Amino acid sequence: MSAPTSSAPSAPAKPAPTGDAVAALMGLGVAEVNARRVVEAAAAELGEDATVQALIKAGLKELGR
Repeated sequence: MSAPTSSAPSAPAKPAPTGDAVAALMGLGVAEVNARRVVEAAAAELGEDATVQALIKAGLKELGR
Protein backbone atom coordinates (compact mmCIF):
# COMPACT_ATOMS: atom_id res chain seq x y z
CA MET A 1 0.00 0.00 0.00
CA SER A 2 1.32 3.41 -0.85
CA ALA A 3 1.10 6.35 1.49
CA PRO A 4 -1.50 8.95 0.53
CA THR A 5 -0.04 12.05 -0.97
CA SER A 6 -1.05 15.27 0.61
CA SER A 7 -0.91 18.33 -1.52
CA ALA A 8 -1.14 21.45 0.53
CA PRO A 9 -2.97 24.25 -1.24
CA SER A 10 -0.56 26.82 -2.50
CA ALA A 11 -0.72 30.24 -0.96
CA PRO A 12 -2.51 32.87 -3.02
CA ALA A 13 -0.19 34.92 -5.15
CA LYS A 14 0.89 38.11 -3.44
CA PRO A 15 0.25 41.18 -5.58
CA ALA A 16 3.37 42.71 -7.02
CA PRO A 17 4.46 45.90 -5.27
CA THR A 18 4.79 47.59 -8.65
CA GLY A 19 1.13 46.96 -9.43
CA ASP A 20 0.06 48.37 -6.07
CA ALA A 21 2.28 51.42 -6.57
CA VAL A 22 0.83 52.06 -10.04
CA ALA A 23 -2.70 51.74 -8.65
CA ALA A 24 -1.89 54.16 -5.83
CA LEU A 25 -0.50 56.76 -8.22
CA MET A 26 -3.52 56.35 -10.48
CA GLY A 27 -5.71 56.92 -7.41
CA LEU A 28 -3.93 60.24 -7.02
CA GLY A 29 -4.86 61.20 -10.56
CA VAL A 30 -1.71 60.18 -12.43
CA ALA A 31 -2.37 58.76 -15.90
CA GLU A 32 -1.73 55.01 -16.10
CA VAL A 33 1.01 55.33 -18.71
CA ASN A 34 2.90 57.86 -16.57
CA ALA A 35 2.36 55.86 -13.37
CA ARG A 36 3.73 52.71 -15.00
CA ARG A 37 6.71 54.58 -16.43
CA VAL A 38 7.82 56.11 -13.14
CA VAL A 39 7.15 52.97 -11.08
CA GLU A 40 9.10 50.78 -13.51
CA ALA A 41 11.99 53.25 -13.39
CA ALA A 42 11.86 53.29 -9.58
CA ALA A 43 11.76 49.48 -9.43
CA ALA A 44 14.82 49.27 -11.69
CA GLU A 45 16.67 51.74 -9.47
CA LEU A 46 15.58 50.37 -6.08
CA GLY A 47 15.72 46.64 -6.90
CA GLU A 48 13.25 43.81 -6.61
CA ASP A 49 12.97 44.09 -2.82
CA ALA A 50 11.56 47.62 -2.99
CA THR A 51 8.45 48.22 -0.91
CA VAL A 52 5.25 49.69 -2.28
CA GLN A 53 5.86 52.81 -0.20
CA ALA A 54 9.36 53.27 -1.60
CA LEU A 55 8.10 52.83 -5.17
CA ILE A 56 5.33 55.38 -4.65
CA LYS A 57 7.72 57.89 -3.06
CA ALA A 58 10.27 57.50 -5.87
CA GLY A 59 7.51 57.71 -8.46
CA LEU A 60 6.16 60.93 -6.99
CA LYS A 61 9.65 62.41 -6.91
CA GLU A 62 10.12 61.56 -10.59
CA LEU A 63 6.75 63.06 -11.50
CA GLY A 64 7.69 66.26 -9.66
CA ARG A 65 10.77 66.85 -11.83
